[in-house]
Amino acid sequence: MSALQLTEMGNLLLLDQFNVTLWESFRYPTDTIVIGQNLPLGLLLSSAVSSGDLSTGNYRLAVSASDALLQWQNLTYWKLSMDTKAYTNSNYAVEYMAINQTGLYLFGHNGSVVVIQVNLSPSEFRIAKLDYSGLGNIDLNLAISGPLFST
Repeated sequence: MSALQLTEMGNLLLLDQFNVTLWESFRYPTDTIVIGQNLPLGLLLSSAVSSGDLSTGNYRLAVSASDALLQWQNLTYWKLSMDTKAYTNSNYAVEYMAINQTGLYLFGHNGSVVVIQVNLSPSEFRIAKLDYSGLGNIDLNLAISGPLFST
């Protein structure tokens, strides 16, 4: 490793002497995603055990081929498509989840089709975090309630 770089989006890169990326934080998500980061099919967010113990807890936010799922000990207890704020736009297979200034989206068809979306109040800064209780939080000032969208 020759250099460490933090991109404007928050992606931490480890570079070799030729500036080739050896490792990047966006490929190894923990409990949070930010604008510019995708959570692809097969990867997941994991909760911490508690606010004082940041080791891997029992809750997961996983992206499946048809939805985003909240799981406790590998049992699904909530789906994004069930949320009252969610809109299903197509039946394409989901490839990844992303957030941006206007909402949370599940994309398919090589990222060209929104499969499921949740529109949120516009914000220049947005993060999605799965907390240790299994609740997800997007921003600190949202008026959306539910398992994933709590204030």
